[in-house]
Amino acid sequence: MRPRARLAPLAIVSLLIATAGCGSDVAAPSSSPAGDATRAGEETTALGDSTAATPEDRLAAAPAATIAAGTARTTFVATVVDVNGAGSGTVTFDGEGEIDFENQQASSRSDLSELLRQGGVDDIDGELESVVDGAVSYVRSPFFATMVGAPTPWIRIDP
Repeated sequence: MRPRARLAPLAIVSLLIATAGCGSDVAAPSSSPAGDATRAGEETTALGDSTAATPEDRLAAAPAATIAAGTARTTFVATVVDVNGAGSGTVTFDGEGEIDFENQQASSRSDLSELLRQGGVDDIDGELESVVDGAVSYVRSPFFATMVGAPTPWIRIDP
């Protein structure tokens, strides 16, 4: 298999990771009674939960409380199974980011070096940074820049 053809699946997985969850619209939380974390007469905290609420109630209220706060910090762990299609096992990596709901902006950072290494790419930095501004995403990745022959480190992705 040609080197670029072998790298194409890695590029697709990496791009999906970079832009996952970074849509331009933020859905409003459900106002159904099942999603309501408070009960009549209970006092709520800034997080929208109450000391008497069950863990399930607090979890159900978390999206609305996060959106009401206006911003969020995120962390994630992702596992990719069988990276190169030859039973190579799994690769786990993590990342972090920030979201500004009101301004529809987000950013994230992760290191895909181990994913690339298991895919047969040892000589390219696996750092991945993404920025979302409204409906437009920007990705900075030495791997992507090499794959597409980009003249700049940042690649713009329009909807």
